[in-house]
Amino acid sequence: MPSDIRQKIIDEFISMVEEGGFSKVRITALIARLGINRNTFYYHFDGKLDIVLDILLDDLSPRLVQEFEPWELVGLDGQEYAAAPRRPYYARSEIGAHALDDGRFVKILVSCVLARKAYYRRIITPNEADIMRMFFNLYLPAYENDVRLVLGGRYLPEETIGLLAKMGVHSLLAVVEHVLQLPDGSEPVDDDLNPFWNFYQESLSDAIRKHPVNRAARR
Repeated sequence: MPSDIRQKIIDEFISMVEEGGFSKVRITALIARLGINRNTFYYHFDGKLDIVLDILLDDLSPRLVQEFEPWELVGLDGQEYAAAPRRPYYARSEIGAHALDDGRFVKILVSCVLARKAYYRRIITPNEADIMRMFFNLYLPAYENDVRLVLGGRYLPEETIGLLAKMGVHSLLAVVEHVLQLPDGSEPVDDDLNPFWNFYQESLSDAIRKHPVNRAARR
């Protein structure tokens, strides 16, 4: 069945990445090991990055659906606060006026990554620029919307909103990279050891409160 072939491609891809790293995986070698043809592979995936994204969503989306209310989810199709966002990849909670909490999301993402530590350690690394760029571009729109929600209608130049959002995505990736480098047996999701899961959102809200911005653009 097509779904079985898709899963076999994913499983073999994960094995090859764990063996030699993402950059060394070749589609020709992958389909040879599976005994399928190129048309079958490209029916399911556009390329290696597409497989990486699918694995992330397979790991992350069910957990987000389980842990969050539908209106807290952000779907891959860009929908927010929808009845059922398609394959959610991000979530945040409103915890007050112009204040957000994405700490629960960060903890779930970390848990998913650690569940496949050998695989994610091979791909979430500065050495894999294409993958890091893909993750960055995936989460940037969500963090831009976070900044706008915290602003609550107040004005900031788009360039500044973009800068603050980029800082958020860099912070997220830094957390994931950090936990992947911790020794086995560490407990990075223990709240007593790490109470700073919502560090970025708290810092963002605090900075905006300390530096009031205009309600409308200056003319």
